[in-house]
Amino acid sequence: MKKINILLTMIMLLAFMACDDDDYVAPNSFSDVAWYSPAYARQGAEYMPIIGQRAYFSIADISQGAIEHKWELLNPEIYFLKGDLVRNDTMLVEKISGGGEVGDISTDGTVHLYFPEGGIQGVRLYNTFEEEVFFRGKDSTISSVYDEKLGLHVFDHTFFVDVYHDVVADYNVYTENGELIDFTAADTIKIQMSSGGKLHFAQNVDSIYNITDVTWNFPSGTPASSSEDSLSVIFYNTGIVKNISLNANRSGNNIPSSSDKVIIPLEIEVVPSTEPLVLVGNPIEQENQTIEIQISGKLKEFTGQEGSFEVTVNNDVLATPIQIAVTNAKRSDHESGAFISLELADEIYNSDEITIAYTGTGIKSLDGRTVEPFTETVIMHNVALTDHEGIYGFETTVLYPSRGDNNGNGWNLAWNHTSNNSTGTASIVQDFKFSGESALKLTADDTEGKPGNANSKMTWIEPPLGMGQVVGKVYKLSMQYLYPTSNVSPDAVLWWTQGPWGANGQFTATPSDEWKYYEKIFTLTNVGGDGFIIRFDNGSGDESEEAILYVDDFKMFEYEERP
Repeated sequence: MKKINILLTMIMLLAFMACDDDDYVAPNSFSDVAWYSPAYARQGAEYMPIIGQRAYFSIADISQGAIEHKWELLNPEIYFLKGDLVRNDTMLVEKISGGGEVGDISTDGTVHLYFPEGGIQGVRLYNTFEEEVFFRGKDSTISSVYDEKLGLHVFDHTFFVDVYHDVVADYNVYTENGELIDFTAADTIKIQMSSGGKLHFAQNVDSIYNITDVTWNFPSGTPASSSEDSLSVIFYNTGIVKNISLNANRSGNNIPSSSDKVIIPLEIEVVPSTEPLVLVGNPIEQENQTIEIQISGKLKEFTGQEGSFEVTVNNDVLATPIQIAVTNAKRSDHESGAFISLELADEIYNSDEITIAYTGTGIKSLDGRTVEPFTETVIMHNVALTDHEGIYGFETTVLYPSRGDNNGNGWNLAWNHTSNNSTGTASIVQDFKFSGESALKLTADDTEGKPGNANSKMTWIEPPLGMGQVVGKVYKLSMQYLYPTSNVSPDAVLWWTQGPWGANGQFTATPSDEWKYYEKIFTLTNVGGDGFIIRFDNGSGDESEEAILYVDDFKMFEYEERP
């Protein structure tokens, strides 16, 4: 009972206090500008919303204390919507309540904007306030501006919406001579070409459709399909080719999906070629020791032609060249169908010099031509340790000061150079090169150096670690070098080692304005942390004679010795 009396007393006291008008303080009015829009749409530059064509986007003005408020359309392709809306609403046209003209106005706090057309489009928020207001965004602050005529602070801001167009499969087709085919000239463009002719197909990457991937289909073409933006297609099969198609697609996180497929209105009549059917380039040994031979046209399947090939092998370890029989000759599985594959009776080695002669008449193209006889040398398969042309061809123009700065991206001054306080220099230059755009330049002289340490008068460099050598294997090292006649020193020496201090070699360069070739075959005896090192000095020159050497096309690969 005592607890109930206390509670009633407190309630009466609170009621009395609430009725005391003299002590009541009304809240102050205030002005503020703010808005809300769906976070999922905030993508792209400057947080510009991205939506798809025929979609809607909502913005709510949640400002406080506005004297006047309105939304104004800045493009004619925007409409105001009313009614109940849902995501992926398919009844938007029926819910249009206004808009469609530049300058159309809505005074609603929240507007739902419908965009039937693509492109970047804008809507303006115009509010006036008794006092200055600010909107503080992620990267900037937007302030109101005082209008003396109105005597009010005006907040005037434009929202842009990036409306992605529906994807249209947009393409160009070019003849083999680079001439653009005009598809407006007829409903279907008809062209004639010889077997082995080609056309170039290109997606219009400068289109407005923000396409992320494409798929081409080429009936009877080589290739038969592709996902490349741009490619050349060869047509070997005689007859009529049509129904070439392009499927363009747009997909990804936070962007509207869309796709389109088009049948290109092109009809190609492929007729037999009048050109001779000949060898293209050199035969090439594959990793499995088969030999691939490219021919200038797509071949029919064939059998029984092994005797039409003569394979001659020469090697320094052979007293006389030997013949190796062909055990299987067939059309290669290569997609183009324009390759012959040969399997041999005996093992071959990349130290061999192999010549293939074809003298038969039984291999024909799909359009009925006969392969012409040929004799050509084989390009042997090499397991290259230096196939990065940018690094080992010295096309990567940076030479790093130390291994720690390298990160496997190029050559650097070796630890020996730093520890010996070496005075020579190394750089990548463009004025002298054997191939490509640049080469390695090495300088050395005896004019300076650390007293008592001849190593300090040299230049030491190394390629990236991890070339992949295996102890016990045989390797072939080669490079091109130039020691110009402008050198003062009568010669210079380049020495190398596969470290630490394992297999090594050197050559002495004498003045010449012609590039020279150096090679060395060696067995790897150890692979240490020092990797591969090159050292350069000015040879027999005295301490006042500088030596400059240029090096290019550094190569190392596994070397197969014939037993």
